[in-house]
Amino acid sequence: MTGPRRSGTAVPFSVPAPFLVVAPWALVTAAATLLWRPSLALGYVGAPGLLATVHLITLGFAAMVLVGALHQLVPVLVNAPLRASALSGATFAVFAAGVSAIVVGFARGFDVPWLAVGGTVVLVALIALTVNVFATALASARMGASGHAVVASAAYLTTTALLGTLVALARVRPELAPAFAFATPLHVGLGFAGAFGLALVGAGHKLLGMFVLAHGVGDGRVRVATWAVHAAMALLALAAFARWPLVPVAFLALAVAAIAYLDDVHRTLRRRVRRRVETPIATYVTGVAFVPVALALGASGRWHAAVAALLTGFVALAIAGMLVKIASFLAWQHRFAPKVGREPVPMVRDLTRPALEPWTLAGLVGGALALAASFVWPSAALVRVGAALQVVGATTLALHVAWIVLAPARPVAPAEAGALAMEGVR
Repeated sequence: MTGPRRSGTAVPFSVPAPFLVVAPWALVTAAATLLWRPSLALGYVGAPGLLATVHLITLGFAAMVLVGALHQLVPVLVNAPLRASALSGATFAVFAAGVSAIVVGFARGFDVPWLAVGGTVVLVALIALTVNVFATALASARMGASGHAVVASAAYLTTTALLGTLVALARVRPELAPAFAFATPLHVGLGFAGAFGLALVGAGHKLLGMFVLAHGVGDGRVRVATWAVHAAMALLALAAFARWPLVPVAFLALAVAAIAYLDDVHRTLRRRVRRRVETPIATYVTGVAFVPVALALGASGRWHAAVAALLTGFVALAIAGMLVKIASFLAWQHRFAPKVGREPVPMVRDLTRPALEPWTLAGLVGGALALAASFVWPSAALVRVGAALQVVGATTLALHVAWIVLAPARPVAPAEAGALAMEGVR
C-alpha cells in the first residue's frame, strides 16, 4: 500500500525539527540537576533552584515539543495550510532564547531582569504562534473537536507565559503584587490542563487512533474534556482575581475532563486493529495512567506530589511517546514520501532504534514514581533514584530523536524492495 504523500497543508520539516531535537535535552538537564542537588526537591517548592528545574521541564521540554508540533499538527487537524509558514522559521531561535533566559533568571535566585526579558521574549514567540494558529483555524471550513482542543491549547500556552511574566514583574513592581498574590493555582492550571492537557487530549485522540488503527471512535469525549477544562480555567481565574473560594470546584471540573480523556483513550485502544502496542504508544498510554494517580494525590491534599506526578509522569511520558512517533513519521515524509512508487523506500519504523525504547519507558516511569513519592515521603535517596532513572529515560529519548531526525536511514536492500512498499504509518 502506498504511504501518505506530502499534502497541501504540510509544513517544511525544517520548522518543527529543531524543536523536536533540542527539547529532550532540557529534560536530561532537569533530571541531572535533581541528581546533582536532590535537596531542591526536599525544600521550599517556591525556591528558585526548583523553579529553574521545573521550567526546564515545562518550557524547555514540554512547551518546546508542543510549539514545534503545533506547526505541523494544526494544519492537519483543521484541514488548512499554515497561514504564515515563513514566520514559523524564526520561532525556534526566539523561543529557545527566551526559555534560556527564564531558567537562568530562576537559577540566579529570582533575577527579575532575566525573568522579565526571558518571559517577554517567550511571550513574543508564543503570540506569533497563536496568531498564526488562529489565522489558520479561521481559514478552515471544517474543524472537529480535536482541532478546537489543539487551537485552544496554543492560546492557553500563551496565557500561561503572560501570567508568569506578570508574576515575575510583580516582584519589582509593588503595585502589581496584590493582583497576582493568588495567581499560582491559575498559572499551574493554565499550563498543565489548558496548554499541555488540551494538546494531548486533542492531538492524542487523532494520533493514537492513527497509530493503532482504531476505527469508529467518536470525538464526543474530546468535546466534554475541552469544555470541562474551559470551565476549570474560568473558575481558577475567578479564584485568583475575585478571591472566590472556587479552587475545589475547579478541581472537580478537571476531574470531569480527566475522566472523559481516560475514557477516550480506553475506547480507542479497545477498538484498535493493530493488536501489538508499540513501545512509544505504551509510553504515551502509561503517561495517561498517571492522570488518575495525580487526581488521587490532589484529592488527598498532597498537591505537590500531584504536580510532580503530572509533570514527570503524565506530561513527560505522554509527550515522550508521541515525540518518537511524530518525529519518525515527519522524518519519513520529508525524506521518502516523494520517492514512493519510484524507488524502494524504508518503512517508518526503519528510521527508529527500538532497542532504546524500553530504556526510555522504564527510566521515565520509574523516575516519575520515585520523584512523586519523594513529595509524600521526603528522602534524598528517593530523589536521587528517581532523578537517575529520569536521566536514563531522558537521555535515551534525546539520542533516539536525534538519530531519527539527523541520521541517515538504513539502506534498502534490493531483496526487500517488494516488502518495503510503504504501508502507511507503521
